Amino acid sequence: MLGNENSKLNYWDVVYLYAFVKFLIFKGKNLGDYSEEEYIQFAHWLRVCKNLIYNTPIDSQIDFVIAIREVNKLSDFHSNIYYYLADETNPISFFSPNQVIEEQLKCQLILENEIWEDEFINYEKHDYFYGQIGFILHFSTINENYNIDLFRKYAQSCAELFKDKILLHQDYIFQRALLTQGDYLIDSGRNRGLCLPNRGTLRNREENWRKVLRVASRNKFLKQLIDDSNFDLENVLYSLNSIIDKYNAIDWKYYLIKNKEAISYCSQKLLRWDNNGYDIMLLNSSMMSGYHVEMYSYCFYLNYLKGKVSKYKPFEKIDYFYVKGRDERPCAYIDSWEYGYSEYAIDIIYSQNKHKFKLRFFDRNENIVFTEDIFNVLQFNGFELVKESFVLYLEERDVLPKLETLCESFNSIYVISKGQIELLNQSV
Repeated sequence: MLGNENSKLNYWDVVYLYAFVKFLIFKGKNLGDYSEEEYIQFAHWLRVCKNLIYNTPIDSQIDFVIAIREVNKLSDFHSNIYYYLADETNPISFFSPNQVIEEQLKCQLILENEIWEDEFINYEKHDYFYGQIGFILHFSTINENYNIDLFRKYAQSCAELFKDKILLHQDYIFQRALLTQGDYLIDSGRNRGLCLPNRGTLRNREENWRKVLRVASRNKFLKQLIDDSNFDLENVLYSLNSIIDKYNAIDWKYYLIKNKEAISYCSQKLLRWDNNGYDIMLLNSSMMSGYHVEMYSYCFYLNYLKGKVSKYKPFEKIDYFYVKGRDERPCAYIDSWEYGYSEYAIDIIYSQNKHKFKLRFFDRNENIVFTEDIFNVLQFNGFELVKESFVLYLEERDVLPKLETLCESFNSIYVISKGQIELLNQSV
């Protein structure tokens, strides 16, 4: 069906086919009768048209008609298309302005030195770049002059990084390694995105990694990654892991770099970012109305709590509180210590206002009177009674030691109490 980007026949293909046929009509003879010069002209024409057509949104019949008209105008210069594009004063409308500028620059370089053409063709056919390699040229200058050796270096590295084995890696190794260089995240409505590896359609590419590649303030981090002393083109996976392992700056990026499970939770690789990075929600969908977690507390849960309930006796359960909407705050929690008529729990919450972790000890049975032994432990450890629970704010580095100390004290109370009950039963 014409117009469906995933169908066998779509607008892009038909426009490109029109460009193909238009050249044949102009020549008016069989391909087998072309001179060597005519074959070269044909190759130049098709290469330029392909890059312009497939990197321009053609999403409607109106776009389709305009694209056909523009190809028709360009076809007047089918035999010297490189010269036409190299002159930036020659008008070209409809097609993506960024791609037009890129093609103009590439034609200028090819006309200066034809060795550039083979290099361009080699990387334009990359499955992800799909003709758009202007960002690599941007990396490849010395004193504002384009250097072909630099182009080869960055083109080879970029081509490797955007292969499936890296782009689709289950540990999100590319996203994490790139974050070590800086904040490359793209804007996606009210969210920020780590980028999906989708490349099936122009729209998929445009809404993900191309938002990084097209913008100098973001693609500079890709260049920095390739320039990193630990980056090795011969062993990309190993070198990316090495770069990840060596990152030690404690900032918001650290939590995503060091916790692949945190990125995995973001099914669409989207975060909601508020309060200058002190309130970062990892989204399991694209909106806050879907399930989400708070980044700092979730990473704490992954690193220190998940699957380690035996370390936090007398509590019997450890989990994370996944939230929908804005009415409740996501948090990690330690739960199910039954003592007397109470069932105690501790919430581990990241306070976006205080930029600290908040420990909240409370009784799930809503008893507001705490036994003296529990009261003494909490007071000794610095907790304050706030309404019906005890609260303590801590720096992240102090949270784990405090939890361990609390659990050790509570477990002693529990063991003593349990022993007293057993003695009482025996005497009866």
